[in-house]
Amino acid sequence: MPKAYSYIRMSSPEQLKGDSVRRQQTATDRYVAEAGLTLTDIISDHGVSAFRGKNSEFGALAQFLHLAERGEIEEGSYLIVESLDRLTRQNVFDAIALLSRIIDYGINVVTLIDRRVYSKESLATSQSDLLIAAITMMRGHEESLMKSVRLAAAWSNKREKARNGKLTRHKLPTWLKFTDDGTAIIAVAHRAAIIREIFELSRDGWGTYSIARLLNERGEVTWGSAAFWGDSFVKKLLGNRAVLGEYQPQRLVTQGHRKIRIPDGDPIKGYYPAVIDELLFDDASKAAARRRVAGRGRKGKSHTNIFSGLLKCDACQSGMRFIDKGQPPKGGQYLRCGMSLSGGKCRAPGIRYHSAEELLLNVIRNVNVRTLVNGDEWEQEARDARQKRLNLEKEVVAHTDQIGRIVSAIANVPDSGELQIKLRELTASRQSLLDEIEGVDAALADLGEGHDIPVQALLLRLNGGSLNDLEVVKNRKKLSAELQRVIRSIHLAVEIEEPWEAKDDAVTERRSGLRGRIFYRSGAWQTFDSLNGQDVYAIDGTQQTLMRRRYAIDQLE
Repeated sequence: MPKAYSYIRMSSPEQLKGDSVRRQQTATDRYVAEAGLTLTDIISDHGVSAFRGKNSEFGALAQFLHLAERGEIEEGSYLIVESLDRLTRQNVFDAIALLSRIIDYGINVVTLIDRRVYSKESLATSQSDLLIAAITMMRGHEESLMKSVRLAAAWSNKREKARNGKLTRHKLPTWLKFTDDGTAIIAVAHRAAIIREIFELSRDGWGTYSIARLLNERGEVTWGSAAFWGDSFVKKLLGNRAVLGEYQPQRLVTQGHRKIRIPDGDPIKGYYPAVIDELLFDDASKAAARRRVAGRGRKGKSHTNIFSGLLKCDACQSGMRFIDKGQPPKGGQYLRCGMSLSGGKCRAPGIRYHSAEELLLNVIRNVNVRTLVNGDEWEQEARDARQKRLNLEKEVVAHTDQIGRIVSAIANVPDSGELQIKLRELTASRQSLLDEIEGVDAALADLGEGHDIPVQALLLRLNGGSLNDLEVVKNRKKLSAELQRVIRSIHLAVEIEEPWEAKDDAVTERRSGLRGRIFYRSGAWQTFDSLNGQDVYAIDGTQQTLMRRRYAIDQLE
């Protein structure tokens, strides 16, 4: 008995919910029984369009054609389809070429809708079969083409309505929903709160992996079909300007054999309700960019090393690694030169981490820790100032654009007194805005002064005290993010006091400390010597020497 293969194609998931698959399969079984064939396999392409030939290029049909080309499908076999438009909806030339290709392999094509058999023999003896096939395929292509055109027009109309301020029905971001009457878009309160938390955590030094883990550990339910929060979702969310209320219309384009979405025009601001402000979005974006450059990698649940990515061995310039050897007294946490640790030429000894942390927090300058020590009042004051600066910058840009247009107009009408007056007014107004920005910058500089860091109070916030573990982790990550923002690198070296006396081959009365250099992103630099109590700080070539208390590091590895 000849072999038969049933080919079933559904172009959309919605069709699978209907009766089409059962109908096609029932008709296939009936035909196979009546024609005395053996049904060998059922070939299915679900959710695959035949309009551009994707099924014959990449789908299950493509695999069948590959087997036929290799001779693994016996000649005289039957390929059963409901109608030719299940096989292809391409233009008539490509469609006839596909049908001819299948028949050339010695395979007979059966259409259940009219029980017509297309074979080498039938096409050779009846020209009407080829004509019927061409007309059927042409009709299927035109139907798909018209559907595509109408769908594109409908989406274009929706995008145009959205740009004119009218609400359109389309898929919303997962934290938004339509009101019951469909007349407005509102935020889902709990999801909006999570978005704000995600952006605040990113701003405060949390990477996408750590944020996702925190949400999973506390059992936050995901917003889609995913079983858990993934760092890729968090990353996409942090780059999605829809959280600011922007709607970016998109359109489908064909790229090769697949369709992709691309932006269609400029985003529509204010279309959605904003769930965070632009300042928080900008802060989170900048913090993420800093982590990509200097703070990559997972820091562990407790974020023990707040200087991750900043520390270098002063002897060989290799990066320093954080080593955890377990609980004291036999264990402990150390900083080790990467070259020394891997057996290279550098022989720099290890440094107890917590001793180095306390010393560095005593000598580092211009780092904001007031929020950590004093609460949120300072932070709100700084945010208000920075928001004001952002608004002023936007006004400056708008003034600059206007000035450019007026200058172009004056070039065409040089004798226009009104344009000259308007130019002077805008230029003066722009300068006033720039002066105001300088004032805000001065206020921000005062708020950012960190010359006298309250170290002991800070250490309590970093190492526990009355705080729970999550608060400690948040404080350490936040300080680490601030250090990354201010500091480019820290070079450390162990210093041993000399001379010392050796008696009976034992070293006595030897003191040790740390010396090093701190390079700030502002261009300032600083040297410190804990053994001799000296700290030199330089800005723009002007050195200041600050005598600090002697700070001995006597716990070396």
